[in-house]
Amino acid sequence: MNLGLSTVDLGNFVLDEGSYLGQTLKYGIEYGLLPENADDALRMYLQMHTMSFGQKNRSGIAINREDMEQGIFQATVCLDIGLRDQSKGEPNRAAEILSAGEFEAIRKRGWELAFFWMEDMHEEGKRFPMRRESAFLMDYATPTQKWAHTVPETWICDDPEAEGEPTIVDPVGEYDVYLDLMLRVSLLKRLPADALKRFGSAAGARGPFCDLLRNLIVSVSLGLESLVLSTAEAEYFRESPFGPGMATAEEVLVRLLCQLEDGADPRALDRFGEDVREEVAQLVSQETGLMTRLAVVTG
Repeated sequence: MNLGLSTVDLGNFVLDEGSYLGQTLKYGIEYGLLPENADDALRMYLQMHTMSFGQKNRSGIAINREDMEQGIFQATVCLDIGLRDQSKGEPNRAAEILSAGEFEAIRKRGWELAFFWMEDMHEEGKRFPMRRESAFLMDYATPTQKWAHTVPETWICDDPEAEGEPTIVDPVGEYDVYLDLMLRVSLLKRLPADALKRFGSAAGARGPFCDLLRNLIVSVSLGLESLVLSTAEAEYFRESPFGPGMATAEEVLVRLLCQLEDGADPRALDRFGEDVREEVAQLVSQETGLMTRLAVVTG
């Protein structure tokens, strides 16, 4: 099994400043909210948990290195998820929770959340090919295929169509992708079915979300009902993108966000906003010409 962890360093896992757990340790120690040896206590817990995990999952007398690596990875990720959940993302509260040393309780909460996330992703992986919206979301075909073949309890993906050995899935990164996908599905469901059908016919093939988003941005700015632009409409926009008589780029973003479900994940909304702004910048710059930036131009 290829876990992508052939050179595991326990210290790197604990002190990874890209993780919430690592950031909390650094912040807590730096500002005196945690003792200077707080990371040592966490490493000791991880070592004990990993040994226990390896013993439970071994198939022979010796403990398999890959089982050890899987145990380290899963425990650290679960601690990260559990700590973020229990502290509600508040750094001082996170340091306070770590200082109590109840690492097993934090890990168990993280494992519960990771399991629920994996179940959601697994179900969506099976559902995605049957969604009519999938025709406009082909950039999510690969991750959904992975989710469909991932076991929620173990995080192991054994996709028969993928090359190589089974791999372990990172629930944190993958769940962000899942939330981004569901946000886009929500938006597509709110667009008129006829407009999507016409866009699909004009595009002539399935494509990534950015192709539809590009036309959607221009259509909203021009106040059009259709996602399919005429040559005259595209030329009018090209002459002065988001200019007089059109909705501004920020107005377009606000209108798109208003189409999304209440209670959508804030970080997913932020990422969507960045995607919209990136497409706007490319439309305004016209470095490759507006006609090539827009996926569909008719008439």
